[in-house]
Amino acid sequence: MDKVQAINNIYSEFKLLFKEEKFPELFEAMRMAQKEHFPHPLGHFAILYTSTPRESRPKLMLIGNNPSWFVDVKKNKRLSDEEKKMALERIQNLENGVPSFSSYTQEPKHRFAKRLETEYKRASLLNLLEPTVGMNRFWVQTGSEPNALKDVVLENKISNIKKNKQLDKLIEFCNKGTKEIIKIIEPHFLIILGAPARELLADWEAPKGISIHYARHPDRSSELSSVLEEIKADLELIAD
Repeated sequence: MDKVQAINNIYSEFKLLFKEEKFPELFEAMRMAQKEHFPHPLGHFAILYTSTPRESRPKLMLIGNNPSWFVDVKKNKRLSDEEKKMALERIQNLENGVPSFSSYTQEPKHRFAKRLETEYKRASLLNLLEPTVGMNRFWVQTGSEPNALKDVVLENKISNIKKNKQLDKLIEFCNKGTKEIIKIIEPHFLIILGAPARELLADWEAPKGISIHYARHPDRSSELSSVLEEIKADLELIAD
């Protein structure tokens, strides 16, 4: 079985799990957490943001926290109807299975893609952005940190308890699945972006051939470009 098929099997498992009939209180909390400025309703998911080789090992893989919006969201800027439609269509495409493209280089670029482009340019490694593999440790769009849904108060105590247990179950599935996907892809270098992903993978015993590095999220720091510069020589030694 090639890597893409193995990962698509995980997509299939997740689609069977992540349904409103199985997580009714959690879906209700996401509806309550919906904000007017969000491009589309919450509850969509993205596992991989990019394609991945079927057999070979990619040079570089990024792991972030959870999906944001797939448009260039800016503070105090109202999105057009066209941008909202594009954001929804993009994440719906990513829900289908392992992508055949990279959302990091897709035009027009979303906010995170622009941040990555800046960091790769700083490190003089822009040519590596297209083949970089990327995903998050939690796969569902929640509008903010996943655990923020625990602060959403449903109509009664029992519903809240159920909602929080459903969220914990979902987080556990995504965390386990993320580790499994990393093992399947087996990148030469893995860069963990941000504290939540770092917390998940800090004590994880990764396959020996994977070199793990950490950087703050590109929205908050230019640390990623420094990490890329540190490993640049080793990346260039790996055959394409």
